[in-house]
Amino acid sequence: DLTSTLSFHYFSEYISYLKKRAPYGFFNSWSWDSEYSCISFSFNYMNTSSNTIKYIDVYFRVTNGVGDVRKTGHFQGTGPLEEFESATWEWDTSSYYVAGDASNMSITKVILTFMNGTKKVLTGKLLVFD
Repeated sequence: DLTSTLSFHYFSEYISYLKKRAPYGFFNSWSWDSEYSCISFSFNYMNTSSNTIKYIDVYFRVTNGVGDVRKTGHFQGTGPLEEFESATWEWDTSSYYVAGDASNMSITKVILTFMNGTKKVLTGKLLVFD
């Protein structure tokens, strides 16, 4: 009985910490490539919001080694993604092409559209990566 109580206590503490650190979710992983100048992209996202995600729009910026912007754009993943679920979206090819010197990608913004039609824009500290 004590073990069960402690397990629940630590689990509850972890959930509280997680929701405080990433109230709308976080990226478990993400990657990109520009083989043959065509951008490929994938990400795994965990929803920590009590609202179910309908769409997740991930905005990016690709730069070269000296910081010149080579491409901006976004990818849209389709849910539903319920609270404490994670999912992976992958694009092996896309309509985004970059110059051969493209070497860095950053995620600049995420727009979550929930099933009830509300939206949440994530930038800065709200963009959480595991």
